[in-house]
Amino acid sequence: MNINFSRKTVAAAFLVSAMALPVPAFAQNDAQACATKHDLTSEYSTRVGDLTFTNNSDDFVQIFRVDPDGSSMEMTSLEAGQTSKLTQNREAVYVGLDAQGNCMGAGKLRESRATITFEN
Repeated sequence: MNINFSRKTVAAAFLVSAMALPVPAFAQNDAQACATKHDLTSEYSTRVGDLTFTNNSDDFVQIFRVDPDGSSMEMTSLEAGQTSKLTQNREAVYVGLDAQGNCMGAGKLRESRATITFEN
């Protein structure tokens, strides 16, 4: 499954899970707000999948997983043109924030493999 996000259009459903670092409160609020903006909530799941994030935008992108309890974990950060592959929990919501904390897109991962691409 391939999902492309731009600041103009945001898709809805996909898959994933992984380990991450604690996120500052301001970023947690931005990540939760981004998920809420797209009417997405995470669910608990032990199933995992392979997720590829690609940044085709001109901006730096931080990728966060928003957990069912509303907490957020930074999964990876991507400079323009970079790609990152992770094995993540399915049914979780993943959001992309630019360097200013603006929502670039959000999705809920459901399948065993997915690619999420951020574009201008």
